[in-house]
Amino acid sequence: MIRTEKETALLIALWEVIAIIIVAGILFIISGCATYPYPHETHYSLDGWKVVYADPDSIRFYCRDEKLRGCTITAIKTMFCPIDNYWTCGHELRHVTEGGFH
Repeated sequence: MIRTEKETALLIALWEVIAIIIVAGILFIISGCATYPYPHETHYSLDGWKVVYADPDSIRFYCRDEKLRGCTITAIKTMFCPIDNYWTCGHELRHVTEGGFH
């Protein structure tokens, strides 16, 4: 089968688009795994309280304060803790068990 130059150029362009989509998909998957070595959020339940371990950006979003490392929202019975900071989680757990003490 003999192809014209126009058909050949169109076929090459199509393969280039397919290659770009494949490479973009691979980069998307790799970048998602490389940004955090742990899940974005992990949810647990503790005696009717929801415990959310989250990354720092999510905690700032939920707690509505740039300075907080964690927070407890008693109205929705939820405690937000950083994934890798046990001191802050213990502090928030005291809020759950003893109430607000700041």
